[in-house]
Amino acid sequence: MAATVTRAQGAGPHIRPPLLFPGPLVVEIEVPGYLRGLTLASAYGACVIYPGRGPIGYVELADIVRALITSGQLKPGQRLPSEASLSQTYGVSIKTARAALRELRSEGLAVSVRGYGVVVREQFEPTRILLEAGDEVSARQPTPQEREDYQVPEGVPLIVVHHRDGLQDLYPAHLYRVATRSDSGS
Repeated sequence: MAATVTRAQGAGPHIRPPLLFPGPLVVEIEVPGYLRGLTLASAYGACVIYPGRGPIGYVELADIVRALITSGQLKPGQRLPSEASLSQTYGVSIKTARAALRELRSEGLAVSVRGYGVVVREQFEPTRILLEAGDEVSARQPTPQEREDYQVPEGVPLIVVHHRDGLQDLYPAHLYRVATRSDSGS
């Protein structure tokens, strides 16, 4: 079933969907020339118009917020917009906004602060780990205990250096960079 479009005197188009309908709601509206090429997004009954842009998902929303972080518009320690704010601003669902913030946390660009929200993670100049001959390196996500012990933010892996003697060292990847003797210039 399609929705019907009516025009109230002195107002724009009004959409009256059927009360019960299976599947997506498709509405065709004839609009004046100056409105052509706009995308209409609906969230919680409110319509938002985005000039020249199609609907966005969590990947595109994460790209938008990532650009704000990498351009310096959002600085380290600064709170990111809330899920509700992202939802209203970009005409997406709360679930989409939540997934976008989760994506940024998993990339290590943002971190959740209990009772405050999601903030831009501080970037550090990493310390070099110089490997010895025969050392092997791998990376993995830390256990909850390791995350606490090594103060590893969400989304940041551990660098694991396996030594020839069977011992291993763990390093938070956001604080350390692996180098070999030939990389170190000595």
